Amino acid sequence: MENFTLKTLALGALFIASASVHAQEEYSITFGLNQEVSKQLRQTHRTVPIWGDFTGNGCYDIYYSGTSWANGWTSGGFLIKNLGEGKFEMLTEKTYEEYEETIWQRDEEGNIKTDEEGNWLPELDENGNIKTEMRTRETGIMKNGLPYYAHGRGSLTLDYNQDGNLDILISNAGGNDTNTKRGIVLVRNNGDETFTVVNDEGLASLGYEGDGNLNEGQENYHIAVGDYNRDSYPDLLIEGASTIGRFVRLLRNKGEEGGFEVVNDIFNPMPLENDINIRGEYAYNVEYDEDGIEIGGAWDFEHPTKGLINLSHGPVGFIDLDGDGWLDLYVNGYRDGADNAPEGKGRGGWWWHMYKNLGNGEFQDITHTLVINGEQATTCELLSQYGSENIISTPVDWNQDGKMDIYLAGDISGSRRSIVLLNVSDEEGIKFQTIDLEQGIGDPGNRLFFMADFNGDDYPDIVASGHSIFLGDWGVDYILSDAGGNYHMEATHEGQPTENGMWRGSEQGTFGDFDGDGQFDYLVSAWCGAPWKTEEDGNHFDGDNTFLSMNTSDYVITAPEAPATVSASIDENNNITAKWNAVTMSNGNQPLYNLYLKNKETGKVLMNVPANATTGKQMGYAAFAQYVVGNGEGDDNTFTFINVPEGTYEVGVQAVNYAYQGSAFTATTEDLITGIRSVATGNAKPAQTQMFTTDGRRTDGQGRGIYVVKSTDGSVKKIVK
Repeated sequence: MENFTLKTLALGALFIASASVHAQEEYSITFGLNQEVSKQLRQTHRTVPIWGDFTGNGCYDIYYSGTSWANGWTSGGFLIKNLGEGKFEMLTEKTYEEYEETIWQRDEEGNIKTDEEGNWLPELDENGNIKTEMRTRETGIMKNGLPYYAHGRGSLTLDYNQDGNLDILISNAGGNDTNTKRGIVLVRNNGDETFTVVNDEGLASLGYEGDGNLNEGQENYHIAVGDYNRDSYPDLLIEGASTIGRFVRLLRNKGEEGGFEVVNDIFNPMPLENDINIRGEYAYNVEYDEDGIEIGGAWDFEHPTKGLINLSHGPVGFIDLDGDGWLDLYVNGYRDGADNAPEGKGRGGWWWHMYKNLGNGEFQDITHTLVINGEQATTCELLSQYGSENIISTPVDWNQDGKMDIYLAGDISGSRRSIVLLNVSDEEGIKFQTIDLEQGIGDPGNRLFFMADFNGDDYPDIVASGHSIFLGDWGVDYILSDAGGNYHMEATHEGQPTENGMWRGSEQGTFGDFDGDGQFDYLVSAWCGAPWKTEEDGNHFDGDNTFLSMNTSDYVITAPEAPATVSASIDENNNITAKWNAVTMSNGNQPLYNLYLKNKETGKVLMNVPANATTGKQMGYAAFAQYVVGNGEGDDNTFTFINVPEGTYEVGVQAVNYAYQGSAFTATTEDLITGIRSVATGNAKPAQTQMFTTDGRRTDGQGRGIYVVKSTDGSVKKIVK
């Protein structure tokens, strides 16, 4: 056990060593195996369980799939419907389909006969036709519509269509006896305990085929969710490797149309003089002779492609770096070089880039402008320090000052480290102060990682598996805080029950609140030992097992208080700005905030993060960057819904702590009425119009670009500003 302290100073932050045995004991966490539940679960491995309130009863259900060695290497889907008070129902019914199968010739031992080239020989009827028979197989879909999947690290939950039901985005490796192919699978929750796999064109365009890793073994955080264009529908940022090569893609949520579409022409590159790899950012026009033989080519530096750089094997994320309400992006991973690029413009390797959201539908690469530890770094310096292999990267307001920071862990700059890029941005630009946690874990990219408040002190804690520096071996690290800002380290070796009682098994585990006490329990479905077996049962460290460890820590998790008052105002562009009083947690800092916008005429509710609008309970475990952070000063907070359609609205705000406990929503008391506004176009008289971007999003038309203006008389005009 080791400890260290986080102290935030006026001009940055400094980590200094501290020892407090009392604090360590008070804020440690403990677990106990729930054998009664575990023995009733289908025993599998090769799956990562997914937690969420899928059945809408206010309890966290669990869905998992995987392969069962004990059941003849068969697979299936298993929904643990949480009934509350420790009771649950296992929903496991499969569906089947008939198919036609060739009948093969076999020898006396039952082996299929082959010809001289090794081809299987079919049986033939008297007319020389190949004989077939009808057989039955599993479809890979449960009766309730949930699909089988393999592994699944990086899967997450969201309400993609804003219907109030929690949907699932599964990172499916495919194969592994699941009768599925690899890919990112969107599952719509129908709201009646049935589900539908959505054949989404945007996700299909990512080019996944066969089975295997989706991001070269770095599946943690290779998908991020965030509303980049502020239309109140969650968009996706995805990194991976497929038949289209390495890629990073932004997928815009099409809102009421349904589904996602790739948007890859809105990213302005950094200035050419700062760029050291132009691959993908500019087109290379190949030249051919009259016989069609390539004789050279030239780079077109006048017309950038405006696409995201293509990476794989790294994490991505949405983050509001400058507090302007528009989500920016960061991407990390391996990038191919450009052999035919001008000198100094084709460097490949590990990359780390940040893109600022300009608020007009486009982004700007600002990597070359970042100031770190008081000095502006060159692109090469940034790559050598933070472009790294197999790392974890997640946004979090680490020091709770109202600015989103970035936590990094893994093989950084050639060594295993855990650091925080503390956001100290100001009006001059994006700035970071690096904080070294002096503890690190290697190879965490496709293993257990979870950040949340485990011990009730309102500071985020970390549980991660990998190669632990602390142990000098593979294992699990626990970085646990106390109410004074001190952090201490606990760890256990791989394949063993931890000292705190949590049975780890392997990387195939996830956390969630099973019994509704606010504490995080742990479900693992993996190839490992079953703790209830004895030596008489044989080698109890060899087999597929699924078991639940309950959090038995002696502390109480409480939700923050709800905002006392919420008000809102509307401007001439139909932007609704909500304002609410600051709430404080037990540590004196502000929590996160979640908001909804409700159309009182249609009943449609648009919510930043899926939650029960009546109770305030979070329906899943969203990234902290999806919430609104407080301003850190204790003053009133604001958030603006932009370009709100015509209607009568209500705004609600709730406070959410780092244990995902939410207060009730406090709503506005007066109707918020928006209308179709007047926009003058050229010399025409003002008409009742609405303005849209070329990709169909409502806009106020304040930035430069091409806009579509639709009038109430049915006319449509295109204007260029």
